[in-house]
Amino acid sequence: MLFRLTFKDDGNTRLVAAADSRDILHWEREKSGRTAGKLSSNPAMEDFYSLAHCAARRAGSYSGSLREFEDAYRVVRVEEVVDDDTGEVDEGGPTQSGR
Repeated sequence: MLFRLTFKDDGNTRLVAAADSRDILHWEREKSGRTAGKLSSNPAMEDFYSLAHCAARRAGSYSGSLREFEDAYRVVRVEEVVDDDTGEVDEGGPTQSGR
């Protein structure tokens, strides 16, 4: 399972967070009731921010607190990456949007 979450700050600097199973596990453990299935079926904005924060910190692209992340960035795109041929989640491919 892989989610590609794209954010921009007020200066339009882009931050792309690729959240894989490690990040989803960490995200689930942070708060009771979180499940990977919720990310696909009924996510809340809080889910996108906290998952992206987990992924960005693990990747070393962000070091601040979740609150600072929420204040600095806005969500511009969320993708669950799926292989078109198999219908399976594809963990390969680019980590940044071509836009």
